[in-house]
Amino acid sequence: MVDHKDWSIIKLLKWLNSYFIDKKIDNSQFEAEQLIAYMLGCRRLDLYVQYEKKLTNEQLKISKSLIRQRLAGDSISYITGQAYFWRFELKVNRSVLVPRRETEILVQAVLDLPTDFLHNPKLSILDLGTGSGAIAIALLLELDKAQILASDISEEALKVTQNNLALVFKSSLVGDRAEVKKSDKLSQLTGKKFNLIVTNPPYIKTSDIKNLDLTVQNEPTMALDGGDDGLSFYRYLAENAALSIESSGFLAFEHGDKQKEAIMDIFSVQEKFIFFTAKQDYLGKDRVIIYQLTA
Repeated sequence: MVDHKDWSIIKLLKWLNSYFIDKKIDNSQFEAEQLIAYMLGCRRLDLYVQYEKKLTNEQLKISKSLIRQRLAGDSISYITGQAYFWRFELKVNRSVLVPRRETEILVQAVLDLPTDFLHNPKLSILDLGTGSGAIAIALLLELDKAQILASDISEEALKVTQNNLALVFKSSLVGDRAEVKKSDKLSQLTGKKFNLIVTNPPYIKTSDIKNLDLTVQNEPTMALDGGDDGLSFYRYLAENAALSIESSGFLAFEHGDKQKEAIMDIFSVQEKFIFFTAKQDYLGKDRVIIYQLTA
């Protein structure tokens, strides 16, 4: 990468894809495209429209810097500040988790709830621990009557949520349907009740965090750490969420792929919650549980 006369977009793409494969980076082709498109300030698809274009020394210098960041453990989403979820693009930074495809299963599970429930003109939803706002925004897009409160303990995360609401909706049309509020779990929401609480809580065992991929370790610990056994947030929900859910309302959450039975044991002693459904992810792993509050 010394003489820019020898490097075109397509040559850099091929080299970087091969390099990322050697470094055991998953989705190597996608990540190479993302990184180069970000460096050039264009869309991924545009790379192949101008694939023979020669790169300047300055562009190659920037590419080297971005590659070093990726190898140092920064995710491609943190490097570019962009992530894709459901059918929209989000802005992300180190104050929020990078939204993942598994969490789309949680969104779809909510959208599969009974039609009369979803079409309630006064449907109220709490996205607890909203982070980037990914879940809240997806549900606002799909449920045009829903009122959604997006809460998080992190003020920095809520700034990201606000920015993403403005980015996706590009108008104030959603303004009267969305609210953003700081809260430590449900503690600042006392007295409020919702038809649905949806959450992707921290569920990684504290001792396991150090063994995660470096890109995940670089995400906010409070959004990952589920305590000694990874189940502390689920115990909190089982003991406290009923007070914030309307009669016959729902509690929907994501969980780790080996946690389903333990979580169901936790909820089995709570008479107010009735198991409603469970969903698996794209790899056939347990991923989502929904409970209904008794009438």
